[in-house]
Amino acid sequence: MDNEGYPLDETLQQIERWEIKDATDCEALLGFIGTVWWAADWGWTREARRQRDWKGGPLHRRYRISTGGWSGNESIITAMMNNWMFWALAWWSSHRGGHYEFRV
Repeated sequence: MDNEGYPLDETLQQIERWEIKDATDCEALLGFIGTVWWAADWGWTREARRQRDWKGGPLHRRYRISTGGWSGNESIITAMMNNWMFWALAWWSSHRGGHYEFRV
């Protein structure tokens, strides 16, 4: 991050180029993103859950992140979208106002 909290171009490129082979790689990328997310204490939650529609169903982790309107966080979201394998495997939903949910 730079002095004002914006992600460096190298950080955004790392997110875009992160190699994704399976859910473990998605989880690792989300963990990295959590370290560079502006105001993560407010706009970043991670929880482990079982699928609602299965009794004792598979455990997954749900990440709910909000950009807070911060353009640096919006840049990170764009880099995440540009990593098409990550986006295809982990993206669950987007909501108006910069709110995203990912499941791994």
